[in-house]
Amino acid sequence: TVERMRSRLKGAAYTLGGTDWQRLLRDHDTEEEGWFDWFEFRFVCRNVLKLPDDNGSLRLVFDHLDLMGTGKASVEATISFVAKGGVSLEACMELLGQAAWSNRSLIGGLREPSCRKPPDGSRSRDEGWMGSHC
Repeated sequence: TVERMRSRLKGAAYTLGGTDWQRLLRDHDTEEEGWFDWFEFRFVCRNVLKLPDDNGSLRLVFDHLDLMGTGKASVEATISFVAKGGVSLEACMELLGQAAWSNRSLIGGLREPSCRKPPDGSRSRDEGWMGSHC
């Protein structure tokens, strides 16, 4: 639904952009026209916000934003639309999970689990040792 996608967009934007998440969208209005066409909108959703949602779900949102049926969605209307949503924890966790396992962490300190025992010989999972998985 449109509301679910609104929350997913906000979760992804907030996770990647923090409190200045609106800038993520404004910065990708590359021609500074104030509009996204379908291809720009899909690019932002897929490549910037890393949303894995299918094109049909993304198109549903785009069509909702294309108020005049011109094939364009206002960047400011997109920001306003996203701002009204709640933050989707699902989208946040997807992004954080992708970052943690790809070693391109969004927050410092995340790393892939290691099969090495900690130097002190302990078996603490907090130290990154995944004994039963090695």
